[in-house]
Amino acid sequence: MYVPRGKLLALVMIVVAASLVTATGAFTSVQAERTAEVNVAGDANAYLGLIPYDGGNGHFAHENSKGELEIKFTKEKETEAGGQGVNPNSVTTFDNVFTIKNQGTQEVNVKVTEGKKDMITFYDSKNGNSLTDGKSVAPGETINVGVEIDASGKTKSSGKITEHITITAKKDGAARTATLPNASSS
Repeated sequence: MYVPRGKLLALVMIVVAASLVTATGAFTSVQAERTAEVNVAGDANAYLGLIPYDGGNGHFAHENSKGELEIKFTKEKETEAGGQGVNPNSVTTFDNVFTIKNQGTQEVNVKVTEGKKDMITFYDSKNGNSLTDGKSVAPGETINVGVEIDASGKTKSSGKITEHITITAKKDGAARTATLPNASSS
């Protein structure tokens, strides 16, 4: 059977082109093993750093043995002048108790929410704005956090006020958040 040279050449070109189209690297399935390493750091060294303020009211914040920030305005944290707590039936504010530092790689919105008792409120010491609605913090930036304690209706015999606080950091538009539910204040 005689095939003209032009038709044979066209047929060879079609076969070569078809083999190139199907050899594009398409695949149906891949399984690959990789390694992921995660370092669990204390609050001061985490991507969202929670650090006692350096000086003054930073005395009331510390990192406990679990590496978690704790805030205490109790006789356990008695001041050099002998103070052991807030006044009864009062609202007391403390600027610059601890610092939140974005030690990550992207800007996040940081919120601090109180427990159910609503007796302790957290605010930006720089401008007095509540941190309940959040504040945008770029990598390397910090927020110096103040604490307001509402002891209205409390007497000396009422004892300690204990609230668990939640610090949330979320990138705008992100589906997940980093939440630190174990920060506590008493």
